[in-house]
Amino acid sequence: MTLNQKLNVWHSLTLVSYSLLLLLLLAWPFIYPSETLASWLVALIWVIPLLFPGPGIFKQRYYTYAWSQFINMIYFCHAIVFIMTSESELYIAIIELLLVILFFTATIMSIQIKKKITTLEQNR
Repeated sequence: MTLNQKLNVWHSLTLVSYSLLLLLLLAWPFIYPSETLASWLVALIWVIPLLFPGPGIFKQRYYTYAWSQFINMIYFCHAIVFIMTSESELYIAIIELLLVILFFTATIMSIQIKKKITTLEQNR
């Protein structure tokens, strides 16, 4: 498999994990509604930070891949808190954690492969 093919695979995994994480965070408050806030408000609060890197991720901007991981850590913490504290929401929190880890891994691998490709092109 060439470096460009690997890059395409990791970019696809980045897009899939990002999109699924976004959908999960939109659906979660409606599956497990809050007792104090409207579900749409909770969904909005959790989704807004994840929307900031969206355009750069879909345009395959590797700098955006890197800084999006700072935002991704919010969702890592969110998943860990729910895994530790909520028995009823355990499985959805585990799914969130897996998506966060996949998103992290896919973006980092994409950056590393792009870096190798750039280095090889500069050495030609």
